[in-house]
Amino acid sequence: DRGIEADYENLKNNLMITKKNLKTAQENNINLQAELNTKKQEIKSTIEIKIELQKQLSKEKNNYLQSNFENTQQELKTAKNNNTNLTIELARTKNNLNTFKEIKILEKQRIKGEERRETLEKLIPAYEKLLKDYEKLKKEKNEGETKEHQDLLEQAKESLKNAIKEC
Repeated sequence: DRGIEADYENLKNNLMITKKNLKTAQENNINLQAELNTKKQEIKSTIEIKIELQKQLSKEKNNYLQSNFENTQQELKTAKNNNTNLTIELARTKNNLNTFKEIKILEKQRIKGEERRETLEKLIPAYEKLLKDYEKLKKEKNEGETKEHQDLLEQAKESLKNAIKEC
């Protein structure tokens, strides 16, 4: 019987050791499970933070791109306005240049008209002198010379009339 009792005691001790080992293993499993849950929660939190940061970064990138797009549109609008203003200024400059050319032409014509008028003013006394000479010759009755002078006077008179009309 002693052998059975010894075996029983051994089995009893082994059972207690096994129970202790099982309890320790269960506690280790509980601790490991808690640690695993903590790690899972940390990973989940990290992923949520990363997703939130990516959303925020995307939003900021979109805002930045939108701002750049709006700035580019404004610059384009400004450039178009500047081009329009330059086109208008170019048209004004061309118009001013054409006006200046026309004024220059009119000024030349005015100067030519004045020169012609001055010439006519000089010719009028010569015509009057020729007229006096004609009258004088007429009185002296030189028919041949008088006819020549009369023709010259008529031509001079017509030329003067035409020149005065042109001025």
